[in-house]
Formats: sequence, C-alpha cells, structure tokens
Amino acid sequence: MFEIRSYDPVVDLTRLHRLLSVVEDYDQDGEDVSEDKLRKQLTWRNHDPQHDCWLAVNPSDQNALVGYSSVSGRAGTRCTLYVAVSPHWR
Repeated sequence: MFEIRSYDPVVDLTRLHRLLSVVEDYDQDGEDVSEDKLRKQLTWRNHDPQHDCWLAVNPSDQNALVGYSSVSGRAGTRCTLYVAVSPHWR
C-alpha cells in the first residue's frame, strides 16, 4: 500500500519533476514537465498546491513518488483534474 498526502512544493517539487519526467518518457504525450513549468504553476491565480494537489508515496522509499493528482477550479461548476501514475505502479 502507498501513502497519500498533500503536495508541499518546497519539499516535493524535485520529486514531482522526476515522477512526471518518467511518466512523460513512457507515455510520450508531449506534456511540458519541466521544473520551470512546475514553478510557474505555483503562481496560478486561485491555485493552492497544498490544498489542490496530492501525492502517492512509495511505502518503501519516501523519496519516490508513485502518483500525483491536482484539481483546478474553472468557471461555474467545472474543474480540471490531472492525474499521473508511475508506469511501474499502473
């Protein structure tokens, strides 16, 4: 089993970059998963990473992320949900 916890950009940004790079290398979706892009997301209006994003952490290695999800509110009742799971954990 893995642990689910809130995303803390100060501690987790590099780990998240590593996870998303592995996912992009595997899926080849053309996603920009650069650290610069992740840092820019921290400045989005009405976005609070510690409340809007969650991590799944490998139980045997607390530095390795298994998955990531974020929810971004949109106008009205819509939202955008982003989920990434390590290919090794799918």
